[in-house]
Amino acid sequence: MKPIPRSTAGRSVSRRHVLTTSALAATTGVLAGCLDAPLAGTAGGEDRCSDDEIKPGGNLNERELRNCDFSGMELQAIRFRFADLTGSNFDDTRLYMMNADRATFDDTSFRNADVASVRFSYTSLRNADFRGADLTRAEMWGTDLTGADLTGAVLDGTSFGGATMPDGSAYDSDSEIVRTP
Repeated sequence: MKPIPRSTAGRSVSRRHVLTTSALAATTGVLAGCLDAPLAGTAGGEDRCSDDEIKPGGNLNERELRNCDFSGMELQAIRFRFADLTGSNFDDTRLYMMNADRATFDDTSFRNADVASVRFSYTSLRNADFRGADLTRAEMWGTDLTGADLTGAVLDGTSFGGATMPDGSAYDSDSEIVRTP
């Protein structure tokens, strides 16, 4: 799967780039099983995700979106509060201003993703893969990172207050960040 190009029409795309309609059309196939069709792994297979919901400001709160492939996408201001994205793939994805408070991202991959300044407060990220991800200024208050892999992740200014670290220990601001289970 080829990631979306980081430039369009000869101009650079900034970190604040908005997912445009043409970029959205190019990514529709990436979300196999998630757009306008029953989602794999959901109870009854009835939950759906339309392309309008993954546009900037989209509301995917309280949705079951298991095993979706968002890899290589740029998503801005999407709300995933209380959503279940277990087993999903966000590799090489840029997530800007995302709110995922109290969501479930167990067994989800964020390898080499840009998740700087994303809110994961009180979220379950058990066994999540953040290898090489940029988590600069991400909010992880009260988050469960048990078994998560933070190897090579950028953690500058990341807030871990009350979080459970990859090794199952409680976060201690006086200790070095535990990056692997």
